[in-house]
Amino acid sequence: MNGSLSKTASFFISAEQRNNQNDSIYSLSQAPILDTATNTYSLGPLSGGIFSPQTRTNIAPRIDLQLGQKNTLTLRYQFYRNNQSGNIGTTGLLLPSQATASTSIEHTVQLSDSEIINDHIVNETRFQYLRDTSSTTSASTDPMITVPGSFSGGGSSSQFSHDHTDHLELQNLTSMSVGAHAIKFGARLRDNRDANSTDANFNGSFTFPSVGAIVATENGFIQGETIAQIAASCPAELTQQGGCVPFKLDYTTGGKSATANVFDATLFVQDDWKANPFLTLSGGLRWEAQNHISDHNDWAPRVAFAYALDGHKDKKQAKTVLRGGFGLFYDRFSISDELSAERFSGAANGQQQFHINNPACFTNTSLADMSSADLASCGVSSTSTSTIVQIAPSYHSPYIEQFGASLERQLTKTTTLTATYLHSFGVHQLVTRDSNAYEPGTYQYGSTTLTGTRPNASLGIVDQYYPEAVFKQNQLIVNINAKLTPKFGLIGFYNLTAANSDGGAGSDASNSYNLTQDYGRASFVARQMLFLMANYTGPWGIVFNPFLIAQAGKPFNIVTKNDLTGDNFFNNRPAYADTSLCTANSSRYVDTSYGCFDTTPANGYTPIPVNLGNGPAAVAVNLRVSRSFGIGPKLASASTQDNGGGPPPGGPPPGGGHGGPGGPGGGIAFGPGGFGSSGRVHAGAAGAASAGRKYTLTFNAQALNLFNNVNYGTPGGTVGAPNFNRSTSLAGGIFSTNAASRRIFFQAVFAF
Repeated sequence: MNGSLSKTASFFISAEQRNNQNDSIYSLSQAPILDTATNTYSLGPLSGGIFSPQTRTNIAPRIDLQLGQKNTLTLRYQFYRNNQSGNIGTTGLLLPSQATASTSIEHTVQLSDSEIINDHIVNETRFQYLRDTSSTTSASTDPMITVPGSFSGGGSSSQFSHDHTDHLELQNLTSMSVGAHAIKFGARLRDNRDANSTDANFNGSFTFPSVGAIVATENGFIQGETIAQIAASCPAELTQQGGCVPFKLDYTTGGKSATANVFDATLFVQDDWKANPFLTLSGGLRWEAQNHISDHNDWAPRVAFAYALDGHKDKKQAKTVLRGGFGLFYDRFSISDELSAERFSGAANGQQQFHINNPACFTNTSLADMSSADLASCGVSSTSTSTIVQIAPSYHSPYIEQFGASLERQLTKTTTLTATYLHSFGVHQLVTRDSNAYEPGTYQYGSTTLTGTRPNASLGIVDQYYPEAVFKQNQLIVNINAKLTPKFGLIGFYNLTAANSDGGAGSDASNSYNLTQDYGRASFVARQMLFLMANYTGPWGIVFNPFLIAQAGKPFNIVTKNDLTGDNFFNNRPAYADTSLCTANSSRYVDTSYGCFDTTPANGYTPIPVNLGNGPAAVAVNLRVSRSFGIGPKLASASTQDNGGGPPPGGPPPGGGHGGPGGPGGGIAFGPGGFGSSGRVHAGAAGAASAGRKYTLTFNAQALNLFNNVNYGTPGGTVGAPNFNRSTSLAGGIFSTNAASRRIFFQAVFAF
C-alpha cells in the first residue's frame, strides 16, 4: 500500500506472511532398525518424512520526505521473522532424531538522505542498523552416531544455540559532473558484532566404519558387552569393512558464550570520461581495510572502456559496441570465522574440541552419563587430541583479478545479441588447514608404529584460516534480447564455463603441506548452462511467461571414509589400484565406475584427481499464466499498456532494453554498494497493468518444473558407502526442493 501523507511526504508499506507446510524426507538404503519385540537391532532400508512447517512474516513500511527543493529523506523499517521445525537438511541421510527447530527475528532500520548541492553535485548519505536474533534447538540430546557419507542418527551436533548480531553501516557518496567527466567518490564504514551461546557437540559424536558396525555395537551393549568384547567377536564380514566398533569420538567442552567484533572501512573514487561521442573511458581506485588480520592495506584498481564501432560517419545511433574492463575485488574476513577463532582459541574460558581415535567407550544416551574417569579412559593420550582455531599470522585478504570483454550488436530494431568473455583469477583464496599436521612420513592410518609427529608436540590439531589457494575460471556468455512480435518477446543466455581450483570459500585442505594436491575441476561450476524466458500476450489479455533452465552436471569429490591424515577433515581421496586387487571379499580395494580404488593407501601415495565424479544434469520448464482485470472508475491519464515482448512481472531482469546497445556508456560500479532489500517481499506482487482503471485484480498460476522432471542432487562421494555415486536428494534452487520435484502456486493480487 502506498499513498501521500502531505504535499512533501509519501508512504509505502508491505506486509506478507507465508506458511509452508512441507515434509523433510529421509531415505537410507541401510539403517539400524530396532525391533521393539526382541529389543535387538537389525540392518535394513528406512525411508519416510517428518512434518517440517515453516512460517515467514515480513513487514516493511517506508516514508519519503521532501525536506526542501534539494533534499530528500527516506526512512525504512523492516521486520522479518522465520520459524521452522522438523528440519533434517536436504541430503536424505539424516534420521528424524537429527531434527532441529529454529527461530530468527530481524529488525532493519535504514535512513537515506539525498541532497542536491548545485547543478553539478549530488551528495547521498546512507545509514543502516540491523539487529538479528536467532535460536536453534535439537530434538534429541543423545550423542550423534554417524557413518561418513552414509548415515547420521542420534542427536544433532548443533544442540542448542542462541545468537545476537548487530550490524552498523554508514555510507557517503558524492556524484559530480565536470565537463565530460562524471566523478564519484565516497566512503563506507561497517561494524559487526556477534554474541553467541552454544553447546554444539557437547553431546559428542561417534563415527563408525559402517552401518553394520552400529548394529553390532548397539546389540552388544544391550547384551552387556564392552567395546573390547564387541571388537573381539566381530564377524569377518564386518571386520573387512573396518570392524564392529566406533573408530572416532569427537566432543566439545568449556564455556558456551563467545563474542566477536569485525570492523572494516572503504574509500573509493571513480571517473567516467566521455572522451568523444563514441568512446567512454572509466577508471577508479578502491581502498579497503579491516581488523583482526595482518592485512590492513588492500588496493583495488579498476579500468573499463566502451567504444562504438560504427555510426561514426552518419552520426546515427551505434549498432555495435565493444566493451572491456579489468578490476580487483576483495573478500572480507567473515565474523563467523572470527567467532570460531575466539571460541576455540585455547583460552581457559573458551571451548575445547577433543578427538579420540578408536575410543574404548560408547553410549547412545548421553556423555553426561559417563563419569570423568570413564570418559578419560576412552582413549590413551597418544590417540586423544584437542583442536584450536587460529587465523594465519600472514593472512592476506582474498581477491579476484577479473578481465572481461563483450561485443554487443543490434541485429534488428528489436533484437540485440551480446557475446561476453570473462577471465577470473582468484588469489589468496581461503582454505582451512591443520597448521600442526603430522609431519610427512610420520603418520600412517591404522599403523601401530607410524602414529605421527607434530611440529608442536604440545598442541593437537590447529585449524588455521589460510588464504593461499587459487582458482582460475574462463566463461563465454551469449545473451539474446528479442521482441519478435508486438506480443511475443524472448530473452536468454548460454554460459560455457571452465574452472579449476585447489580450494577456496573456506574449504578444508586434504594435504595441509601441499594445497596444489587439491588443484583440479572446481565443484561449484556447471560446464554449461542455458536459460530462456519468453513473454506472450494471448487472447483475452492472458499473459504467458514460460522459461527454460538447464545445466550440465557439476563435479563432485570422491573420498574415503577414513581420516588418512589425522586432521579430522575426512576429505582424503583414495589412490588408484590394479583392477586385480578389487575382489568381492576386499574392503580396502573397491571397484567403481571410476576405477579400482585403494581406500587405505600407503604413506606418501598419489591420490586420484580432485572432483573426479560427475553429477547429474538438471533441466526444468517453468510456466506462469496471469490475467489482470481493471476495476472501478477510469483514470483520466490512462494509456494503453502493452505488456507483450517485455520481461514478465516479477521475473529476472532482462539485462537491457530492446532499442539497441544505447551508445558506448561507461560505468564500472566502484561505489560502496547500496543496502538493497532483503529480497523477502514478493517481487511483482502489485505490478500488473491497471487496464486504465483505478483498481486492478490479477490472477496468477505458476508451475515450477512443469513436466515434473526429477532432477537429482549431488551423488554421494564416499567410496564403500551404500549411496556412493547415487543421489539421495533432489536438486535445489530453481529446479526443486527437498520435499517436492514440482511446485504449483496460485495467487490473487488486488492493487488499489
